[in-house]
Amino acid sequence: MNTTFVDAEIIRKYSRKDRNNTDKITKVTNWYSKEIQIIPTNVAILFCQRMNICYDQNIKKKYNQLLIFLSILTFLILLGLALSNEFSLMKFMIEVILPSIPIFNFTYKEYNTSLESVDNLQKLREIIEDNLKSISINDTIDEDELRRIQDRIYQNRILSPLIPDFIYSILWTKLEDQMNYSVKAKINEMIR
Repeated sequence: MNTTFVDAEIIRKYSRKDRNNTDKITKVTNWYSKEIQIIPTNVAILFCQRMNICYDQNIKKKYNQLLIFLSILTFLILLGLALSNEFSLMKFMIEVILPSIPIFNFTYKEYNTSLESVDNLQKLREIIEDNLKSISINDTIDEDELRRIQDRIYQNRILSPLIPDFIYSILWTKLEDQMNYSVKAKINEMIR
C-alpha cells in the first residue's frame, strides 16, 4: 500500500552507494533470526514483523533518551559558560536562553513525534502478540491480517523521524542479540 512515489533516480543513487558497501550488505542480508526457518507456515512472517517492530521500538526509545540528554547537556554547557563569564540576567537571556530555543523546540517536536511512533509500535506489537497467543506454530494466518500489519508498520515508518545511522551502528549487535533470544523463546513457548 505504498502511496508515495519515489523517483527512479533517487533509488538508483542510494542503491549504488550502498551496493558498494559490503559491510552494510552483509549486515542486512538475512538479518532475521535463523530460528524462524523452522516455522513451516506464514507464522514466520508474523515473527519477522514482530522482530521489525521490537527493533524499531527499541531504537526510537534510545533516540529519545539521546535527544533529552543532548538537549540538557547543551543547556548546561551554555549555562556554565554564562556563569563563568558572569553574565547579567539580561545578557544570559539574550545570549543563552534565546539561542537555545531552537534546540529545545527541535527536541520537543522530535521527541513527541518519536514517542507517538513508539506508542504506535506498541499497539502493533500487542496485535502481533495476541495473534501469536491464539495460534500454534503450524497454523496459518490470514494474509489480509499480515498485510494490514505490514501496512501499519510502513505508515508508522514514513511518519517517524529519521534516526541517524550512528545510533543504528552502536545498538545493532545488542538489539540483534535481544531479538534472536526473544524469537527463540517465543518459538519454544509455542512448540510446548
